[in-house]
Amino acid sequence: MGLTEKIQNEPALETETDLRLSALSRIAYLAIGELSKLENKGNKEAAEMIYNHVNTVVNYFGELCNEKPELFAPFARKRLFWPAFVSRQKALGKLNENLMTKLELGADVKTLDPKGNWSTDAPEIEVALGLHSMMTIWRESQQPESIRRHKAMMRKFNMEFGRPANYRPPLSESKIPIKPEQEEKYRLQKESRIMAKDLPAFNKQTSEKWYKASLPLFYSRYGEEFQNHKVFSRFVQIGQKIANKSQKKLRSQVRKYIKERILKAFKRIAPEVQSKIKN
Repeated sequence: MGLTEKIQNEPALETETDLRLSALSRIAYLAIGELSKLENKGNKEAAEMIYNHVNTVVNYFGELCNEKPELFAPFARKRLFWPAFVSRQKALGKLNENLMTKLELGADVKTLDPKGNWSTDAPEIEVALGLHSMMTIWRESQQPESIRRHKAMMRKFNMEFGRPANYRPPLSESKIPIKPEQEEKYRLQKESRIMAKDLPAFNKQTSEKWYKASLPLFYSRYGEEFQNHKVFSRFVQIGQKIANKSQKKLRSQVRKYIKERILKAFKRIAPEVQSKIKN
């Protein structure tokens, strides 16, 4: 079955109680993932396809953000980064600046330590920021207020399309055929997503809880043998020295060292605990 048939056989969207967003997300993830594999093998046609798809999505997304900033601003205020085009043309840079202003990008970001002595150039910081960002999205999306807001948005969409406000599409028994390794990635991501719901506010005292909750997500991104991932290549030599001194196996020492660095990164990017003001 081709990708087109898979999409056609998928059920219509629905929220947590309405639409099946995860089904469409899986199809998009699977399609881009397969193209990326071909691109990594040097397939120029796949590389151009990825560019065309991303170009279309970012362009459409930018138009939506400009037309309905009130729809995206609530979570844009809580983000440090935003999908947009980059160009050598100064005019586009100005448009991006205007969009960031319109969306109030990062206005409410208080979860990361602004005084922290850390740099995104460090691989452990890069990994920790990525994990923290995804866990934050999952945590916020499962809060009662976010669910209520999402339901209100879907009611509005239904009415705009001439459907009853409480319209629910019929469910389908169809499933997307995916490879076992992809299924394992989804399982790990779901594990972290479930734990994200009950995470406390992110700070230096709770950073270890966030780190532990994000470990399944970490494995889904970097693999069971994560020590072999290129992002951690610079740690292998350090692990070798540690292994030689401790007379222990290289693999276990490198893995332990990488995890320790990521845990420290979580603590470094976390803000201090806000003290309660006494009356």
